[in-house]
Parts: sequence; C-alpha cells; structure tokens
Amino acid sequence: MKPKMKMVRWLGLAGLLALGAEAVSPAELDALLQSSTKVTLIDVRDESMFRHGHIPNAINVPERVLALKKLPPLGFVVVYGQGFGEDLSGAVDILNEKPGIKAEALDGGYAAWQTRKGRTTQATGFQKEALNVITYQNLQDLDTTDEVVLVDLRKEPEPEATSGIQARQADALPAPTLTPLAEKFPGKTVVKSPFEVAGVAGSGHQGRQADAVGREAPLMVLIDNGDGEAQKMARILKANGVHRVVILAGGEKILERDGAAGLQRLGMGSQELEMNNE
Repeated sequence: MKPKMKMVRWLGLAGLLALGAEAVSPAELDALLQSSTKVTLIDVRDESMFRHGHIPNAINVPERVLALKKLPPLGFVVVYGQGFGEDLSGAVDILNEKPGIKAEALDGGYAAWQTRKGRTTQATGFQKEALNVITYQNLQDLDTTDEVVLVDLRKEPEPEATSGIQARQADALPAPTLTPLAEKFPGKTVVKSPFEVAGVAGSGHQGRQADAVGREAPLMVLIDNGDGEAQKMARILKANGVHRVVILAGGEKILERDGAAGLQRLGMGSQELEMNNE
C-alpha cells in the first residue's frame, strides 16, 4: 500500500482530501466514523471473508467484480482488503473513475483495523478461527510499497549422527545451512522475533499500533522449519491483538525448492482451527 502523509487526527474529511492523503490510517478512519462525516466503507474481499467478519456498515463488493458494479454517487469512500500485502491501487482507481466517488484505501486493511481493536461484526466465543498462510509465489509478488517483515523462526539444522564410511562421506559434504532470507527476499526486513517489531505488545513499543510517522504496523510473515513454530507464534500474536500476520506455507522446505512443486500449494488462504475469539 502506498505511503501516506502524516495526519492530525482532528483534521476530518476536508483536511484529509485537502492534504491529498493516499491512504487513510485506522486511527483516522475511527475518528471519521465517530464524527458526523459521511463515509462509505467498501470491503473488496471475497464473500466468505466478509461473512466471517467486517467493519460495521461496510458493503461487500469483491475486487473481481468492482469494475462491473454500478454504484451511486457515494461521496468519500474508504476501501479495504485483508491487509496482507495486496495492492489496492487498482481498486481505488476503479472507484475514482465512477461518478461522484472519491476513494482512498485503508492503510493495513482489515487486519490493521482489528489490531487497533476497531469494532467488527466478527462473533466472539469458540468458533473456527483462521491462521492465515501465504505461498512462496504470493510472498514474491507482495505489493512492494507495503512494509513486510520476515520473522525467522527456523532452527539451524543439526548434523545427523553417523559412523564409519557414512561419517567420512558426510565430512566431505558441505554442512547443511538455512536459506538466507535477506538474499532470497531483498528489500524486506528480517528479524528473529516478532517482538522486535514496533507496535507488537512486548516489543518495547507496547501500546503503539503505528510508528512515529503514522504508518501502521508492518505485515509479518512467519517462517519456520515446518515444525509448527509459526503456528504457535501466530496464536501468541493474535492473543496479543496483532492480526497482520501470515505463515509461509512449507517454511524452509519451500524456500529450498524456490517455490517449486512438490509440496501442497495452499495459496493465499487460511488453516481453520478451533480457537476462542473472545
């Protein structure tokens, strides 16, 4: 998502438009919704995700049909997706071409709104809750204007115990190493713990959902050895109210294969688990 200008919370809609904001932060949207300003929310996610939970009063127009949809002159529109690195510039452009509509994207999408603890229609209590996953190819194709942090939860491989001829053969081979994430995904930040990231409870920036210049917390991609550590960490982060989190499907194994076929391809989707969403 495109970088946005720093805003003052009480500027309101007129101030936002006058300053030419390219994205609306969750804090700014919250202030607008609490004011008398008329704002229309358009959720461009698939119907199933919309039914699972959305910002109250939002209307669902999936991005794939947005160009074909006839809409009345809605005035100021805030459009949002899931917030997992998808590029909404096309959706914003389509809406701005329609008469009587001025559209901006929600910075960080629905996940950033959830992280800010904004109101949603999502039910509470025990239900099927999704841990979001991303494929190698989706990770390669993420919107380059969105800040992405790779959280390296992998453990260094341990050499297998061998003896005799096998030991001598093993000594002649290079020691197994992990795929270097900084080389594989240049331009993306790599950390060893999500709690190094500003905006995450326990990071030393607790209570802050955006950094000093007003940007929302980045999208975090959890990468493990395929041993379940990413799933465990995703649950911990969700319990801390952090929702802009995805798991790399296949972990280190898919990195070794450069995303090649051989593992089950999960796509940009989710794994459903019974969790308490209170």
